[in-house]
Amino acid sequence: MLHANSQLSAAISILEADRPEFIGQRRLEPWLMLFELYQQQDNREAFDALALEFVITFEKTPPIWRQHSQHQPQVASTSAYYVFPAKLGIETIEKEAKQFLALRKKNPNIRVDFSKVQKIDALGAAELVAVLPRRNKEQGQLQLIGAQNLISLINNKIEVGRRIPAEAPFWLLLIEIHQILGQQEAFENLAVDYAITYEVSPPSWDIAQAPKDSQQIALDEAKARAELANEADQEAQLIGIITAEQPQLIQKIADLVNDQSVTTLDFSRIDQIDFESAGQILNLAMTWLQQGKRNSHYQH
Repeated sequence: MLHANSQLSAAISILEADRPEFIGQRRLEPWLMLFELYQQQDNREAFDALALEFVITFEKTPPIWRQHSQHQPQVASTSAYYVFPAKLGIETIEKEAKQFLALRKKNPNIRVDFSKVQKIDALGAAELVAVLPRRNKEQGQLQLIGAQNLISLINNKIEVGRRIPAEAPFWLLLIEIHQILGQQEAFENLAVDYAITYEVSPPSWDIAQAPKDSQQIALDEAKARAELANEADQEAQLIGIITAEQPQLIQKIADLVNDQSVTTLDFSRIDQIDFESAGQILNLAMTWLQQGKRNSHYQH
């Protein structure tokens, strides 16, 4: 109760007075509470002294001292992120293109995710051709995620020698994707096929965009996916204290439980929960049980 009310020194005094009762006994609760109090009080010397006694008593590794940086959210990536939806067509593409351009105007460096795209029509391809090029140096870095997924979709919509004007946007989008990825050989082969099919001059390779080999492209995409996973993990983290004066984490807990993709509530970086908030969490837990949410996992 003292800890919940931010009275660390008083809580430590009570436990230290009780040390003759639990030092030498294999009751974990007072040991772990005292470790946590020393940690939050930033008393490394007392923490280490207790750790030595812990090893002697329990004959196992004591809790590890946490550096302060562990309880601070990491700095987010400096690049923005935009994910296109499953369908890119007449119903959605104009709105998506406007949102993408607005984000790109504010964030020159942007990661574009096509991994969710399942369908794309000629209008969707034409809009992407208009918004994706990065030939202007001021536009910054454009990194594609799920590019192979989009390439596969487009490849199924074109055929060398089949001159259908409505298919031209697919050709041009695929050519632009190879340009962005730095795949010069694929770009030039496709440009020749496009020129043969439509009897026009083929697009030219832009040397200003440094070419990348396939291994580097794979590494870049893997890095981007790792960054996204890390950002998602940070977004789901519960960090700090939960008090009546700071109720936002209570709402975040409720939102995480309602998010079907979240399977674990991690309280390991929560330093304090006051009595009132603990009651609110209990009420939420009872509601979740009534809703049949019995498979959730909690780390503390």
